[in-house]
Amino acid sequence: MSLPSVGFVKTIQIIKKTGGEYVDGRYVEGSFVETNISANVQRLTMRERELLSSGYQSHETYKIYLDPQAIALIKEDFASVEEADSFRIDGDIFDQIASEEWYQFIPHWKITVVKREENYA
Repeated sequence: MSLPSVGFVKTIQIIKKTGGEYVDGRYVEGSFVETNISANVQRLTMRERELLSSGYQSHETYKIYLDPQAIALIKEDFASVEEADSFRIDGDIFDQIASEEWYQFIPHWKITVVKREENYA
């Protein structure tokens, strides 16, 4: 089942870190991999922004709705110590601060993201 196309669906990139490994006795950090996904992207309402911790309230924030198939794609290659995924939306990088799985009406995930101060990945 896919998300309804209500004008908010756009292609964004998910940035995830692949697992590191030991090479010749030395630990080598994992790399970052970007994958295009379709998602329903919406700004947080004022009420939702009020519920964020005070450090995030003044930052640009979005809620991203993903269908379960997109989540399966994201979970394919997690590092053993998981770092939260990041998302590239309209060229800016946003860090995940919350996620929840919803089963009502259309099964999906809701992910809350906040704009990163410095764009690096």
